[in-house]
Amino acid sequence: MISLKEWIHLLFKNHKNPEKVLLRVDAGRKYGLSFGHVSRCLMIARVLQEEYGSEIMFLMCNFPEGINHVTRNGYRVKKLPVPSDRQEPESIMDAIKEYQPDMLIIDVPYKNIDTSYFSKLREWEINIVFIDDSRFIYPNVDVLLNSNILAPKRMQEINNQKYINTRFLLGIDYFVFDDSLLEETAIRGKGDYNILVTLGGSDPTLLTLKVLKALLEEDWTGYAFYIILGPGYSDLNEIETLIGGSRKEYNVVINPTNLIPFLKRCDFAICAGGRTMYELFYLKKNFFPIATAKHEAEVIEEFVRRGIIKIGITSWGPTSFISNLKCLTK
Repeated sequence: MISLKEWIHLLFKNHKNPEKVLLRVDAGRKYGLSFGHVSRCLMIARVLQEEYGSEIMFLMCNFPEGINHVTRNGYRVKKLPVPSDRQEPESIMDAIKEYQPDMLIIDVPYKNIDTSYFSKLREWEINIVFIDDSRFIYPNVDVLLNSNILAPKRMQEINNQKYINTRFLLGIDYFVFDDSLLEETAIRGKGDYNILVTLGGSDPTLLTLKVLKALLEEDWTGYAFYIILGPGYSDLNEIETLIGGSRKEYNVVINPTNLIPFLKRCDFAICAGGRTMYELFYLKKNFFPIATAKHEAEVIEEFVRRGIIKIGITSWGPTSFISNLKCLTK
């Protein structure tokens, strides 16, 4: 895996350095969405701004928790209605006419995304970067970025030669990670063995609550647990009530500005099967992933097949979770 700064130039290799960049992305407490896409785009925005002086604008559906997360990081946001209506292509075209970007980055997970207008944008000589994770499609764009570990094989199986001028950046070598985030002082918890629990920016399936209930049934003498609740998490009171004031080995961290120091200094992590799993792999950490969606289950199975991890859970079950966790942390 390679730092983003070493390959970001490939996003605009055949174009001039981008002066203005428009990022179409969403984040929110919604199943299948969460915050992984916007976290990736914030890293790309930060590197483009620092390395090339690019001016950045985000174009997002009006999920308040997602927009607040982006503005908290210092970026401007132009809002689209929720749900995004059938006129989204027109809305994007209007935003392009208004903002006049050199580069458009699209990172949304919706299955039925309309790509019919991309050809028109390419006629306008706008550099289009399309980021995918699990659909494995071939839109008419300048760059298709898919860092899914399954992407090289899946895209080869499809083998669509229609858009021969598209540059493909496929596989984990193109995982988006900004090494500058490692510069922040790492967080080290108390206890002999620190376990981090981080299950998505919003956790719409309430997996954090399920994991915590299972953990609280066991004795974990000598362990310290750090429970990360992301920017879209809404059940804080239930988590704090469940833990209570007497369980000092459990620490709740609410919406940290930078998650990476927590990942860097943990001894072990319990995570979902999305972006954080790749970050832990990048940092050479031991981790135990739990799938929250079908496409995450496929990736977890591939991580196990390649020997990157020993065990992962593709569907939740408290008994198998506890037995496997004890096996992995003994």
